[in-house]
Amino acid sequence: GMPQRWPADGELFDQTLPVEDGWWKRFGDYQLDSLISLAMQHNLDVDEALARIEQARLGVLITQGNYLPSIAIGGGWTRQQSSGNIGGSAQWNGQYNLKGQMTWELDISGRIRQQVKAEQGMYRASEEEYRGVMVSLCAQVAIAYFNLRQFQQEQEVLEHNCESQLAVLKLTEARYASGLASRLDVA
Repeated sequence: GMPQRWPADGELFDQTLPVEDGWWKRFGDYQLDSLISLAMQHNLDVDEALARIEQARLGVLITQGNYLPSIAIGGGWTRQQSSGNIGGSAQWNGQYNLKGQMTWELDISGRIRQQVKAEQGMYRASEEEYRGVMVSLCAQVAIAYFNLRQFQQEQEVLEHNCESQLAVLKLTEARYASGLASRLDVA
């Protein structure tokens, strides 16, 4: 029946990564293990999901950076020269400038906190997407592998049946040659 209450931490719904649970290893098939390992290493969907996790992690860090003060420093140097062709001597003028600015936004309204929370949600969502990609990939490889094994066994059965039918045909032809069977039995 239904439980009286559901666990608060959602432990019933937590899915471990296929790499961690290794459900396919229960079949004890080395080839299946190696195929799944190769699929995990060389799958573009897995690479994309990992890249999205990293992008989301960096998004969290960038948004958390809004809690810190922002410092901007700039500088410049300009130089002018007059040729001295119009009544006078050549002159050089130089000007240096240095600017600094520091801003710090206090999170009184909770805007930054909400942005960080949203970015953390995106990070968790990208992790779950990765888990989904991994589960799907491992399942697809396992299904394809089991289908291949099934077809191989069906082929063996068909070959065995063909051999059996050929033996029956030879036996029937031998009986026909000795007069113990009719041509209808051979046909």
